[in-house]
Amino acid sequence: MAPGQGQSLLELFEKNVDNDTDEQKLNLGMQSIVEAYKSAPSRKWKLFLLSTVPQHFTRKELQLIFNCNRYMIDKSRYIRHQNDQFNLMNQKIIRREHVAHGTTFIRFDQGDEILIPHVVRTMMKNHILQLYQRHCIQTSCVQPLSRSTVFRLLDACKMRGKKTMCGLDSFSVDGNAGFDILQRLVKELQVNNTEEKNLLQLIKLSRNYLKFEYRQNVSHDDTDCATHCRLFALSDPLEKDLKSNCNHSKHYMSCIKCNSLLALLRRMEDLVTGVSPSESKDELEIDLLTAKVDILSWMFHIIRGVQQDKSKQFVMSQLDSQSGLLLSDWAMKVLPQMHREKMDNWFGKKGISLHVDVLFYMDTNHTLKKMTYFTAIDRCLQDMSSVLCIFEHVIDQIKIDLPNLSTLYTRSDNAGCYAGTAVILTRQVICAAADICLKRTDFNEPQRGKDQADRDIAVAKSCLKAYTNRGGNLINAKSIKEALDETFGSLSGFKTSVIAIDESKCILPQIKIEGITKYHSVAFDGKSITFWQYFDIGCGKSKNFAGCKCTLQTSVMLPFSDTQNTNKEFLMKSTLSSAIFFCSVDSCSATFHNEEQLMDHEQKAEHLYTDDCSLSTIDRARHIYIEHLKGARLLEEASNRIAIESFQSSNIENIQFSDNDDELNRTFSLQGYAIRQRRKSTKLTQEHQQFFIKLFHQGENTGKKVTVENVFQEMRHALKSDNTKLFTTNQYLTKNQIRSLFGRLSKKGSIERRSQLIHNNEKDQKQGSYEESTSSDEENAENYFRKQQDEELEDLKANEVNNSLNCCSDDEYDTDQMDQN
Repeated sequence: MAPGQGQSLLELFEKNVDNDTDEQKLNLGMQSIVEAYKSAPSRKWKLFLLSTVPQHFTRKELQLIFNCNRYMIDKSRYIRHQNDQFNLMNQKIIRREHVAHGTTFIRFDQGDEILIPHVVRTMMKNHILQLYQRHCIQTSCVQPLSRSTVFRLLDACKMRGKKTMCGLDSFSVDGNAGFDILQRLVKELQVNNTEEKNLLQLIKLSRNYLKFEYRQNVSHDDTDCATHCRLFALSDPLEKDLKSNCNHSKHYMSCIKCNSLLALLRRMEDLVTGVSPSESKDELEIDLLTAKVDILSWMFHIIRGVQQDKSKQFVMSQLDSQSGLLLSDWAMKVLPQMHREKMDNWFGKKGISLHVDVLFYMDTNHTLKKMTYFTAIDRCLQDMSSVLCIFEHVIDQIKIDLPNLSTLYTRSDNAGCYAGTAVILTRQVICAAADICLKRTDFNEPQRGKDQADRDIAVAKSCLKAYTNRGGNLINAKSIKEALDETFGSLSGFKTSVIAIDESKCILPQIKIEGITKYHSVAFDGKSITFWQYFDIGCGKSKNFAGCKCTLQTSVMLPFSDTQNTNKEFLMKSTLSSAIFFCSVDSCSATFHNEEQLMDHEQKAEHLYTDDCSLSTIDRARHIYIEHLKGARLLEEASNRIAIESFQSSNIENIQFSDNDDELNRTFSLQGYAIRQRRKSTKLTQEHQQFFIKLFHQGENTGKKVTVENVFQEMRHALKSDNTKLFTTNQYLTKNQIRSLFGRLSKKGSIERRSQLIHNNEKDQKQGSYEESTSSDEENAENYFRKQQDEELEDLKANEVNNSLNCCSDDEYDTDQMDQN
């Protein structure tokens, strides 16, 4: 009715309400509404206009004024309370930006640079242009910007577009999915609007807290908060050698945001418990349990990851001119790619293995440097034998490049090819043979091992793609070396080689260590090896090993490049602080890395001012964009502060743990609560096997194979013949169990098909040999009969000739007489 003037219309209504007489209210405030009501085109508009009438009018008065019935009045008042769009007139709209990891610089035409966070653009540039043009039409803009100018402005204001991401941390993804489940449960449960809004806000704040802030809180070494103390969370109470006692006699819940997260989980449990017993309640309980387990697992995963990262910080502090840290990791297999590839070559590709080793070391000037070694292999199993062959090959090259290196530390992820007993013992033997002392081997927390090796792999993959775009062909490991040498040939610190491994001839030590998969840190001291479950937690378990021998079979096809340029300095830049600090002066556009620089700037009052009149259109757009980011961040900080104050007002105080019935309190009061433990799995019953085997064979026969997600949902909704649930909530299998079961069924089917194929081939070979022998006998018989027939024909011809000659001699006279006649 009044686009863009809702606030003025509301003030007009309130002003009219304050008048004294009913006649003035009717004459000044109601006359326009009555006229609009009479000319309303539909019943919907009439209800809306009635909802705008002040509430002090009685039903009888409204019936006389508008000439309507009682139902219309009650319906309009209901709409007044339920219409969110009308209630939003008095609320401020807060816009938040999606901020990515990292920062970037905006450079002006005059050469100045301003540091800003990377903002994620959620729309395409063309859609932004369409919205801008529509806005110009609605606001009657006389001279809108052209299409090319808008695109130039978007390029000047650096923003990242949303992209699909693969290979994410499973714990983080499951934790985010747990918060999504909580949001869905809040909307499904019957709660009032105020509580629903508060719960949704609390879910959003808790999710962002685990994403960005919880890791920083856990990194503090001295804290008495139970959810932040790593020594308390990772100490094994049953193993004294894997246990460390912190300096805190008691642990408190002193973190407001951790308390808020636990209060959220408790409130959700209360809401689900209050639902009346039914099948839907069982589903809500299993969903809440899944969300709760995934969120807490995410928290524990962060604690373990922070503790294992301390091992790298410790090793980096121990480096000198005679020691080094070696990081190892496998890259994703490189698929063969030709510059111009026909369709026949596109199918059935076999990947080429690529392994990367990154060595950090100090030079004589105590400057940190790095060397990267790429190893390409045409065919490789990527098992322990392959890892050890590559390790031996790289150690030999490191000894050539750095002959003074005498001490080595290694670090990798916890995959089976790196964390096996044979690899741990054999690495020490290989280093000893190269006159290098292996001090430590540390393994990352699962799925948190992103390090310099992954960064170099990403660079190598982009170089390989650029190589094929230039006209090169990646068909084998040799071509990968050519591509990387062509790219890194002018750069120092990168080397590539090609080797071949025969895993069948490799012999590894057959030694088993009980519980080897739970150890993440290993230290070597002569023949003694010490194992820790997590870095620097306890004194560790020491074991003695002697006489470890191994045999490796490696063939060097193309060695590392002999040319070694002077290695450039590798400067370590801190990326821990993701916050951007702005000056408090509105007209100042300066930004800072930390709070100390901001305070120093404000004390000196050296503000950065810009003259809009002398700026170009692009620079003016850059400054407006920076001011927008500044305002968005201030609004976000203000909203978070208001949320925290609301949590404090809800009686969330520092509480000491006690032995009560609260399951969450019992969880965080137990020492070693963050140690990774195996989840209890549901046992497979006969009903499970029949149900899943039926779905599996149905997909095999029809060609439409079902996904694990679809099978999981069908399991939850499966019914018996009497319309009761086939499985109870306690009989639900996890998605990993379903995936494992389908994998075993698929493997079993492939083995059966392979054995049947072999049997058919053997049968065909036997039948083929019989047919060959039968056909050869038939050919010999046919040749014999043909020869006999030819001989009989020759004898018959000879007899006929003799008989004809005899006949001619008897009639010779007569014949001569006939010739004379």
